[in-house]
Amino acid sequence: MTDRLFRTFISLPVPEEVAEIQQRLRSTIGDNPGIINWTHPGMIHLTLQFLGPTPENMVTNIKSILDDIAQNNSRFDIHISGTGCFPTPKRARILWLGVKGDTQPLMALGNSIRHKMTEIGFPPDENELLPHITIGRIQYPIKNSPDISPYLSVEFDPIAWKPKYFHLIRSELFPNGPVYTILGTHILQN
Repeated sequence: MTDRLFRTFISLPVPEEVAEIQQRLRSTIGDNPGIINWTHPGMIHLTLQFLGPTPENMVTNIKSILDDIAQNNSRFDIHISGTGCFPTPKRARILWLGVKGDTQPLMALGNSIRHKMTEIGFPPDENELLPHITIGRIQYPIKNSPDISPYLSVEFDPIAWKPKYFHLIRSELFPNGPVYTILGTHILQN
């Protein structure tokens, strides 16, 4: 009998104020149903590592490793500020909010997670950790790319953020969007 595979990732939950900023930013572009898929406000997060297909029998071990990592990392102060997109404004696919301040502890946490997950058999992440919060995705192919210049020019007061924990999340994909289930919560040290 084969073990079930879960689609998983590790993430930091964001402050509630991010949903308010997202709503404000939506109005700069318009909803464009079918073109821009805005992240459901309750599902906005900062991804530390996408694991992908994960055997169900590995979840307990992953949670134990993440608990150890959390015990060796302290809470840190950063803030959410600014907008951006990937890959370019002319062909934007991802709309995001920036993470600023002393991001070194955040990077250390993310790199520690990535290193440990590679040790237990997950492929190394091809991209360097670039802290950002995805709030929308533009669907391609489309005839005309939406003008995101108003989105990119919006300024807002920075949102203070002191993450207290991170999650191991199971993501199930459905036609109406993903459904997230928290498999583990890992508390950072004071």
